[in-house]
Amino acid sequence: MMSNMALNYHWLGLCSAYISIGRPLIHFKEEKTFREGWEDIFKRARTNLDPHVAKLVYSCSEEYKIYSDPIYRTIAAYKVTNG
Repeated sequence: MMSNMALNYHWLGLCSAYISIGRPLIHFKEEKTFREGWEDIFKRARTNLDPHVAKLVYSCSEEYKIYSDPIYRTIAAYKVTNG
């Protein structure tokens, strides 16, 4: 499990990245819309030309491993679907 300091740096990095892209509004479809498994999400992230998509998908998968919150899979699936 990550230390609190590591989580703080991770959160700081995520917030900085979000701010650097202009803080766009995030609109999620209902989770039931995204039925892709992690392997499908990873496959689509690898074929995406934006390197930030792969980074976000990886971060979501790591957070999911720790917290098992389905929102992380939803976010990753949304990103590979909507860029």
